[in-house]
Amino acid sequence: MHVSTHIPALPQEMLDHIVDYLEKDKPSLLSCTLATRRLLVSSQRHLFRVLRLSRKENVEYGDWKPFFLEHPHLTSYVRTIIVIGTPDTKTRYDCFDNPAGPFCACVLSDILPHFPRVEVVAIDGVSLECVPSCETTLNPLFSPIKGLVCLDLTDVYQTKVEGISQFIRLLKLFSEIPVIHIVDLSLGCDSDESVETTVMREVAKLPSDWKPQIEELIISVGDVGRFDFLARLLTAVGCLTNLQQLEIVFRSWGDYGPTVSLIKASEKTLVRLCLDLAHTIDDHVDAGEEEELIMNPIDPIRWKGFGLASCLSLAYFEVSVILRELPEAEFFPNIQPNVRAFQYMLDQISDGPRNIKTLSIFIRLVDDTYVDIISQNYDWDRLATLVYCPNTFPNLQTVDLVLLAEDDDFRDAANECFKIVCKALRPKKASKRKHIFHISCQQGDYDELVRAS
Repeated sequence: MHVSTHIPALPQEMLDHIVDYLEKDKPSLLSCTLATRRLLVSSQRHLFRVLRLSRKENVEYGDWKPFFLEHPHLTSYVRTIIVIGTPDTKTRYDCFDNPAGPFCACVLSDILPHFPRVEVVAIDGVSLECVPSCETTLNPLFSPIKGLVCLDLTDVYQTKVEGISQFIRLLKLFSEIPVIHIVDLSLGCDSDESVETTVMREVAKLPSDWKPQIEELIISVGDVGRFDFLARLLTAVGCLTNLQQLEIVFRSWGDYGPTVSLIKASEKTLVRLCLDLAHTIDDHVDAGEEEELIMNPIDPIRWKGFGLASCLSLAYFEVSVILRELPEAEFFPNIQPNVRAFQYMLDQISDGPRNIKTLSIFIRLVDDTYVDIISQNYDWDRLATLVYCPNTFPNLQTVDLVLLAEDDDFRDAANECFKIVCKALRPKKASKRKHIFHISCQQGDYDELVRAS
């Protein structure tokens, strides 16, 4: 996606009114893949402008208006708008046809006209229930938009039928946008019979000449059965017609081979495979299952069912892992779950698809105690051996390793980790591959701290 780089520095008067969207209470944003993070925020300062419109308690929608009405020239600085809403009784927005409805898509028809140079729109926890009534209003407003990110799109729905209707509605509304990232899509859990009926009914509503212009689609889902169905749904609604790149993010275990094969039916589609370990571990922690996670952070038996044998032609493989201090020291002094998770990650890489050209490893640092752990316990030498040995990945061209420090308080610790990793991953003297690693250390707001190749 091309974004203009000739943007003047943001005035200080506006900086005070811009809130970084990355917050610890926004796990859905933390679970974005590298591609989505890079779409939202460039490493160059002020390349993207972020206007956060919150609907949390005690924050009224419309607070941004007085400032921009007073300084209308500043609206041209905004390149990215992130609308965060929670569909509950405390965060309501007056829809065109449903005054009591949740914070929803029609709010965009009120926002976008004020910001003529917006290129990327992200919506988090925003309902699309109002789309039928505001579709004609929104369509022209989305024509200049180059990228869309939807987070927690269908979390409020408990059934597949509702989720499918919502999903097809979204594709129809945003079909002219070339880049769409959908994070944490949930399709519910209805019976297959009602699902098939819903698909037939919703697809029948689409215009006969409907040709979506979507070129890049990234979807992260959990249940493998749902994703297999989602792949068929995408084919049924014609989303693969112009698709050039599809990224699949798996957040649960199972045999993904049939799904990958189905998606790859379109020869011109580049399929990226991402395994999100960070999300898996977070699920345990959020559920209060620290003890289970400590004893068995990732079941190696489940890894065997990942279905990589049928994914040998994939060009891209991404692994995401979180490094978090858990209270194991008091109860399990001899167990380090993060180290074990890292070992399993290396097992997965070593058993991975042999034809990959790009390997991305995304490590989230959420504690300042990892310098010693990373330097003493993580088997970086094994990773280097896997990468620099041409027999393991004969087509490998790039390894993108990202260390993300999620808090400014341990910025120094992250830098120390960065130095350790850079030293450990130096090219082997006997290796024909030189400087294959691209290592970066980033802060919570995704500004690059340091980078080495």
